[in-house]
Amino acid sequence: MKKIKEYRLQQNLRQADIAKELGISRVAVSKWEKGIMNPRVEHLPKLAKILRCNISDFF
Repeated sequence: MKKIKEYRLQQNLRQADIAKELGISRVAVSKWEKGIMNPRVEHLPKLAKILRCNISDFF
């Protein structure tokens, strides 16, 4: 899931921006970007929309 960071930076978003949109903590987004944990399946469609990419782009 390290591509999340790439897409986030392309959109000029902060981790806090994504966290707020998804109703989660900024720390969770950080862990996704570091590969420590993966987003829940239910977050993937909205995350893809926020980052303007396809869900398959994360894998």
